[in-house]
Amino acid sequence: MKVEFSAFPKAFSGNVAVFVAADKQLLATAQTLDQQLGGAVGRAIAASRFTGAKGQTLTVLGQAGIDRLTLVGVGKARELDARAAETLGGTLAAEANAAGLTSFAVWVDGVKGTRLTDR
Repeated sequence: MKVEFSAFPKAFSGNVAVFVAADKQLLATAQTLDQQLGGAVGRAIAASRFTGAKGQTLTVLGQAGIDRLTLVGVGKARELDARAAETLGGTLAAEANAAGLTSFAVWVDGVKGTRLTDR
């Protein structure tokens, strides 16, 4: 499987994953995507039990050039460390494998208050 991580979205298409913090806080890329999709991300969250809790996922299908959009909960910033980030990667890989995907792009945003560095 081909996985692409990027800090800056070039264009949203294909199979995409973005991060959401606890309490349904859309991180920068998810906010941008929500705006581009006319609020579809926010509506999908509102219609589900997704809260952005660590490891929680929500998949939205067929949105304006995006085949499959996976929202991934990162939980509370203070609880996000290297091990939690690895676990999120495993969650994404499991989701992609279960869906039969051969590639997806993960748009990575910095999370204020985390113990991770951006390097």
